[in-house]
Amino acid sequence: ETWPYHQPEAFAVLVCSAQHAFYFARYIVKGPLLEGESAIATEGEYALQYARDILRAPFLLGEQAIARNAAYALAYAETVLNGPFPSAEPIISQHPQLSLRYASKVLGRRFPLGELSVATHSESSYYYARHVMEGQFSLGEPTIYQDPQFCTPYLQWLDTLETVEPF
Repeated sequence: ETWPYHQPEAFAVLVCSAQHAFYFARYIVKGPLLEGESAIATEGEYALQYARDILRAPFLLGEQAIARNAAYALAYAETVLNGPFPSAEPIISQHPQLSLRYASKVLGRRFPLGELSVATHSESSYYYARHVMEGQFSLGEPTIYQDPQFCTPYLQWLDTLETVEPF
């Protein structure tokens, strides 16, 4: 859709900013704004929102910006792609809680790239073992064992499993 107010110089200013172009698409055009997509694609926050709220589909032009922020990348994988976002996995893997969520909610299986990070956080390790591994998570055990909040529940839960690796 083109500029409805016949003021091309004002429109040119609007589409130079990711924020302005996104809000113009959302509240004025109320739909995709092809002329503003290159600006929107420069900032992950607006690229995510544009894909999720306006396009309701992947926004390939904005994926590089989205992939620079782990939280935006996870949200994009969950709400837009409804599946893996491979180019963002290296940044997601740097965050224990986001790695856990990516594994459990997006992949529905282990996320090996994020396991070292998960293992640094007792709560994430505990839930990774229970809900992703559905078994012992040896890599995260040293962290779990140092945290009284998760050590006892983890050991009790391990007792309910049929097979446990020896220490």
